[in-house]
Amino acid sequence: MTNKQLIFQEIEEIPEQKLAKILDLIRVFKSTIKLAENSYKPIWEIADEIINDIPDHVFDQLPSDGAENKDWIKNTV
Repeated sequence: MTNKQLIFQEIEEIPEQKLAKILDLIRVFKSTIKLAENSYKPIWEIADEIINDIPDHVFDQLPSDGAENKDWIKNTV
C-alpha cells in the first residue's frame, strides 16, 4: 500500500468536523514545500545581487590588478 493510500485510509476514520484542521495542515505543508523549492539560488545570482548593491565609485577605487596590489587590498579591508 502506498503512503497516499494509507493517508486516505486514515482520513476515512476521522470525523468530518475534524477534517478542517487536517486540511489546513496539508495546505501549510504544501506551501513550505513550494517555498523550499523556490528558495534556491545559484551562487552567481547571489554574487550579482551583492555586486549590484556596490556603488560604481567603489569599483573605480580598486586597483586594476589585485595580485600586484595585494597589500593595498589587505590594508583597505
